[in-house]
Amino acid sequence: MRPSVNLQTARPEFVIRVADLRAASVLNERLREFSTATSRQERERVCGGYNFGRAGLTAAECNCNEFVTHRRFCGILQRIVGNYMEIRVIVAAHKPYRMPTDPMYLPLFVGSAGKENISGTRGGALEVFARDDRGENISAKNPNFCELTGVYWAWKNLNADAVGLAHYRRHFGHANKKDIMSGALKETEAEKLFETADILVPKKRRYFIETLASHYSHTHDAKHLELAGKAIERICPEYTDAYKKAIGRTWGYMFNMFIMRKKYLDEYCEFLFPILFELENEISTEGLSAFDARLFGRISELLFNAFIIVKKEQGVKVTEVPMFSTEKVPWGKKILAFLMAKFSGKKYKGSF
Repeated sequence: MRPSVNLQTARPEFVIRVADLRAASVLNERLREFSTATSRQERERVCGGYNFGRAGLTAAECNCNEFVTHRRFCGILQRIVGNYMEIRVIVAAHKPYRMPTDPMYLPLFVGSAGKENISGTRGGALEVFARDDRGENISAKNPNFCELTGVYWAWKNLNADAVGLAHYRRHFGHANKKDIMSGALKETEAEKLFETADILVPKKRRYFIETLASHYSHTHDAKHLELAGKAIERICPEYTDAYKKAIGRTWGYMFNMFIMRKKYLDEYCEFLFPILFELENEISTEGLSAFDARLFGRISELLFNAFIIVKKEQGVKVTEVPMFSTEKVPWGKKILAFLMAKFSGKKYKGSF
């Protein structure tokens, strides 16, 4: 029989997370039942039917004694007794890379269909990334949808109070010169932000002399914007005005990065994916370079801004959060390409 665990013997980070619980007696009883359970199914039953698999936890992690005093298990129990907001942020990656150590983050191998697992370092240890070809998924669309295959996977397979997306080299937070990844937004910081917010977005990206529409037209294919607008009119006409307003601005919330309450993720994905699937039938990617073929991921950035406009009009609270890159940004090349596209008609040929 597994030994019982109480708050007096749990590791310090566990005690800190539960110290302010009004229902400490309930938590202690759940801990006792959980620690004596002999299977993952029994432990899920103790936790009120909470699905560990959908939360990204492995069977080994759920069944080991160490997990009883693990901060993530504490978070699950706190959520059950009503004093914790579970936040899961997938980190979209297509190659091995260092990941934030905070348990809020779930490294996800996007476009993993038909490929071998990849791993990355996390807190000094090697971790195999979750895959976006498990459960309900559109992993095979990754060459055209980019990180959106991860968004779709999170929408269909994660069960948390709030869900978000970051990139392996772009994160919410502030860059730390001594240890770049340590500057990534922490779960405790995100919880604090959600006290007054429903959706977190990156700080605005300003284009100054370009609207989102003119910038897209100068760097990619302008007809995509027209087709997207027509698809919106057919599928969800209530977003038509917001779309026109979004692409007419000289700034936007870019990179498909966000953290939002699950209710709004559901609404966003129910708006986004039907439009993109419709556009798949109208825009051929045959003969396009790998860079140009990622067009649906780019169009989604514009659709995201339309969604945010509508949500703000409905009274949803949207908060901007700083973001940083883990790699040096070649601003000279980016600015030159931006100006060449606008004034010389030179389309983008690749990422920077």
